[in-house]
Amino acid sequence: MFSGGDGVKNMSMGKQFVFNSKEFLSGGVWISPSGDIFGIPLTHIRSVISNPGQFGFTKEQLKEIFNRHNEGVGSEGNARDEVIALLVSNGWVRIRYYSGDFGFHVELGKFSNTCKEYLQEWASGVLNKNPDRADYPVKVCEVLNGNLETTFKLKDLLDSKDFVMIAKTCSDT
Repeated sequence: MFSGGDGVKNMSMGKQFVFNSKEFLSGGVWISPSGDIFGIPLTHIRSVISNPGQFGFTKEQLKEIFNRHNEGVGSEGNARDEVIALLVSNGWVRIRYYSGDFGFHVELGKFSNTCKEYLQEWASGVLNKNPDRADYPVKVCEVLNGNLETTFKLKDLLDSKDFVMIAKTCSDT
């Protein structure tokens, strides 16, 4: 598990929210299929390599993927893209913050009511820690829906009618 920073805060329904202010607010985040939210200390792929079992992989499986692409384990190339695509396709949500006007980028398999709830918990955590980020853009990319992208403001993830409407048109998988 990725720990550090401010420690673990227990969320409703037995979920874990692993806070590290720097990682959680300005770096990367993984949300598990069960809704656990983890700030990551380095890169998304490094977090998977460091804890393969947590993500449903073995070290051997990861090594085989990187070998198939002729890339070093942990490199930021095609193998990394494959691993992240596999995770996102299986219910993981990847979030990264980019400085400047870009804001947060969210990759998920397909939008669902469950994803909406997880993103609302994440957004609430970010805004509780740093309310001045309310107007930061959040681009949500549905990987299994032709990379369909929708952009919101962070605060809109909590109460936007548009955000709720999208969730109502999608069914949980």
